[in-house]
Amino acid sequence: MHSPITAKSGWQWFLDGLTAVKKQPLALTGIVVFYILISGLLSELPAVGTLLASLWMPFGCVLVGFATRDTLAGKHPRYSTLVETVKKPALRMTLMWIGLISALYMEVVVIAFSWLAKDSMAKWVMTQESIDVDSILNNFPTAAVIVGFVLYVPLFMMTLFAPLLAADGAQKYGKSFFYSFFGIWRNLGAALVALISIGALTAITGFVLNGIFLAAGAAGAFSYVTPIVVLLLSTIAQAMIWPMYRDLFGEKRLFDAQN
Repeated sequence: MHSPITAKSGWQWFLDGLTAVKKQPLALTGIVVFYILISGLLSELPAVGTLLASLWMPFGCVLVGFATRDTLAGKHPRYSTLVETVKKPALRMTLMWIGLISALYMEVVVIAFSWLAKDSMAKWVMTQESIDVDSILNNFPTAAVIVGFVLYVPLFMMTLFAPLLAADGAQKYGKSFFYSFFGIWRNLGAALVALISIGALTAITGFVLNGIFLAAGAAGAFSYVTPIVVLLLSTIAQAMIWPMYRDLFGEKRLFDAQN
């Protein structure tokens, strides 16, 4: 453990995320956009899209995590980290295993959700022209949503820090899953504070901007700035992961020593 973690640490992680974006608003946001864009493009490919997106995920997490580390250290974030990661056979294989296992687990979540929700969703009335909202509300798959959420949360906890534990800490995929999960579990209060902080910023930003555009009589213009706001908020959320990793596990700096 890098230092004693309290609930207040979650607020500090949020502030560190804001600081990183403030230091490199264009460069860091560009890297996050690159990560999200590649994920989206891969996921759209037929048949193998979901698998390829899952395999890409750990590499993108390392890229963004190290970019945040460099930014907070006063350095310019760089894309070359991705090339260096791919060139390391052992690390590359570990990250691919993280992505593959994540994809298989996610497939179980999707199957469980689909099986539980099929009867309710069959009653939804949707056409190309309109959607019957009442039919959706009256047949909302509550059980499927709850089960899907309960199954997904452990996956999220296992994979949030696994790529960084593999890249910075030289851990194998099994150990990285274990430490990522229990690192969050043991410090759940701080993690929830961080989650609530970024959630509150998102809600407040949306409320304020929407109010400004409504007051200016340009409600339709809000949709044009929404993508920019979403990207900035996504960058802040992604930038919070490195400070969390740093404080929960301590920076190991074993990336260059790996083959």
